[in-house]
Amino acid sequence: MGKSEHLATSLSGSDLSWTEGKTKPVEYVAAMSAATRLGSDIFRAADHDAHAMRRAVLQLMSLAARELGRKKINITSGLSQTMAAAAILELINPYCTTCGGAREIMGEKIKVICPTCSGIGVRRYTDSERAKMVGIKPEDWHKHELRYRVFIEIASQHYVAAPISALRHLG
Repeated sequence: MGKSEHLATSLSGSDLSWTEGKTKPVEYVAAMSAATRLGSDIFRAADHDAHAMRRAVLQLMSLAARELGRKKINITSGLSQTMAAAAILELINPYCTTCGGAREIMGEKIKVICPTCSGIGVRRYTDSERAKMVGIKPEDWHKHELRYRVFIEIASQHYVAAPISALRHLG
């Protein structure tokens, strides 16, 4: 079930009780209501909502431009747009490409720890992968890494802010 369907189900549910160790619909609704506009659009983009992705890219470009301006770092509009999109895609696609986040893969009749992610289930993007996503030569990535870090940090803060904020409200 995607995030949009989960939210719709949660909003129409009648069980507002809380249970230790289990996420209930009320918690999901609280998390989404605590999200910033950017965080909410990133959540929607993760459900393949193209309009939300476009809004998220524009919002992230704006926030990053302010931060980069403060740090006196120049960036072109085109590079800003591709970095914003790449940062969002990196956040919403964190799973290992080999095991899909399962942490194990089937060998010959046995399960083995995924050799790509070492059983973590998360994909670590390399500098060359990031350079490729942004459209920069891997050997030039070091010139742009600081810029990209600003984009990924801002997007991460907004993407994880909703659940953290909801936990604070729920106690």
